Formats: sequence, C-alpha cells, structure tokens
Amino acid sequence: MTAGYEFKPEPFETGVLGFPVGRLELSRMADLSLLPRITRNWTGEGIRLVSCRVPVDWAEGMKALVNAGFRQMEILVTQERDPTTPPSRPKKVRHHAPDDRNACVGIAARAFSRDRYHLETLIGDQAADRLKAQWVANGFNERSDSILVVDEGYGPIGFALGLIREGVAVLDLIAVKPESRKRGLGTALLDGFLAHYRGMTARAGTQENNYAALRLYENAGFRVVARAATFHWTPPT
Repeated sequence: MTAGYEFKPEPFETGVLGFPVGRLELSRMADLSLLPRITRNWTGEGIRLVSCRVPVDWAEGMKALVNAGFRQMEILVTQERDPTTPPSRPKKVRHHAPDDRNACVGIAARAFSRDRYHLETLIGDQAADRLKAQWVANGFNERSDSILVVDEGYGPIGFALGLIREGVAVLDLIAVKPESRKRGLGTALLDGFLAHYRGMTARAGTQENNYAALRLYENAGFRVVARAATFHWTPPT
C-alpha cells in the first residue's frame, strides 16, 4: 500500500453491478504525482469503477484527481443536528413491519435521480435504481438499526433508514414516492427519525444540488459540518 493511498473493494456495488468496484481513500500526506500510475494498475486489474471523496477545500487533491482521469460527480453536504428537544413522532409515521419490505424497495427503485450512481454513464439509470432498491432490501435484512415508514392507511408511501455510528444517529436513506411529494411527508419522516433517536446527535448527507433536501434539514435545525467532492474513475476508452 502506497503511503497516503488506500484502495478498498466495494462488495455491495460489485455484487449489484456485476463488475469490480472500489473506493480510494486519499490523504493529504499522499504523493499526488503517483496517482496516474495507480490508476493504470486498476486498468490492468480489470477494475471498472473507483470512487474517491475529498474535502472541497483541498484544491490540490481535487486537481490531481482530475489530472489522473477522475470526474467530479457531486458535492456531498453533511449536516448535523444537536440533541436538542426533538419533535414528536407524527401519527402517520410508524416503525416498519416485515411486510413493508416490498413497498419500500419499490419506492427506492423510483425515488432517486441526483446521486452519483444515477449520474454515472457507465452504470445507467436501471442499474442505479437496483443499487438503491438493494440498499433498502439490505436495511430490512438487519443492516439498518431502525426503519420508519410514513403510512396514511394504505401502506408505506415513504421510508427512513437509520444507523448508529460512533454514537451518532445517521439518516442512512430517506425517500417518498415521487407522486406523493410536496405534501410534508419528508418532514414527517424526519420528525419521526429525530423522535426515535432523541438525545443523540443526528447526521444527514445530501447532494449540494438537492435543494429540497437541504431545505428540509435546515428547517429541522441541522447545520452544515462538511462539504466533500465525490469523484469517479472509469477505465479510459
């Protein structure tokens, strides 16, 4: 392993997409001049997609990634909310039941378009939809610490997956049926999430161009704590 560089296979993405996917962790101590040589090794190893995320204030690192053949896919904004008095859980938000799985997986397969997977031409929308659907399926397979659904009496029309990481409640994924948006259901789910994890710092991340999500978190008292650029590398054609 080269100092400042760490390559990690991504088994989840590899399994869904059917080709080798990895993640590069790049530190500020890295010799950036070595980056083109490292990417050439990936081509020889048959790796087809590598992601790398760096802080937006690291201009040198971002430039080196571009020069090595990476493309910027998104700016990820991470926000946190201090454990102040949480809202009450709305009546229409409940904990999931096992038979909610198919409905939530179906919502995930239709609800996303701004994330880096949907923007990656190598993947395509259908494969990106499968990634999100499998993400939720894994949540029902005990990956998630909590699953909340919003239900107006006819089954789930939205969901929120929660994780606990190092004492922080992480909003892992949240979505509402496209045809049910702009009705306050995202707010209801977020209130339910905050109520469930009362007394804990809450964290959420979203793309910088997802203005609706940014407004949702801001209105709930979240503050921006980090901004990072996500890059993708794919083999040269």
